Amino acid sequence: MNIKQKLRYAAALALGTVFMAAGSFHAWASQAGANPAAANTWVPDAQGILCHLDGNGQIQYNAWIDEGGRWRYVDGQGHMVVSMTKTVGGVQYTFDGEGYMVAGSERPAWEYEIGSLSGQTYENRWADIRLTFPDTAEVRLGDGSARTYPVIGGEHVEENDPELGYRFTVDFLDAAMSLAQYHEKLIQDAAAKGYQVNDSGTAVIGGYEYLTCRASFGFSDGTSHFSEVYVRQIDDKLVELRFDYYEELKDRADFVLTGISKAG
Repeated sequence: MNIKQKLRYAAALALGTVFMAAGSFHAWASQAGANPAAANTWVPDAQGILCHLDGNGQIQYNAWIDEGGRWRYVDGQGHMVVSMTKTVGGVQYTFDGEGYMVAGSERPAWEYEIGSLSGQTYENRWADIRLTFPDTAEVRLGDGSARTYPVIGGEHVEENDPELGYRFTVDFLDAAMSLAQYHEKLIQDAAAKGYQVNDSGTAVIGGYEYLTCRASFGFSDGTSHFSEVYVRQIDDKLVELRFDYYEELKDRADFVLTGISKAG
């Protein structure tokens, strides 16, 4: 079982926990009932996730919340939508870390797709991403299964090539855990492999904010290998951009990263 298969297996196991947690939420909601004293306020549920009560103190579901001209949204479980792009009524909206809709982020929602490759340029309308590889890169389009990435490119792109020069992959994973939990897992996995985590904040790439895990491994000769992961969420999937490269090929990685834009 390769690394990607193991990750998908772990995510599948976590999915059971998600369903159990959802059941706990509905139990809490039914027990809580209406709370007129807390009308028109945000309250945490049994998991500590914020929900909104309407004017009668009832939990709201699949609803927009107007807060002085700024908008938040609660999903089908009554949870505030945070740090993700969500499709509502056939339109994609992006929400920031505080749950506010990013002004001007709305766009027509596309059906989920693996994307297309034309020459050295990859484009995916669902993920709203376009990127171009250097002319020297070998690029392959996959089928998105557990055994292939939607797109992989670089020099020496074989999965287990010990002489890997640089590699960049785009992957779409089922969001069986929250974005924050997945981000924490990335950090833990990097540390477990002996990498030093240099940055675990946020970065804007192609007009969207991603959570980051930038790590490096130093060799005795003074050189380093870098592993950088950027992840964001669209509905029930995580969009993961991953760079692995030796520092002498950093210019190739930078060429791809800085050239990422929204799809045409």
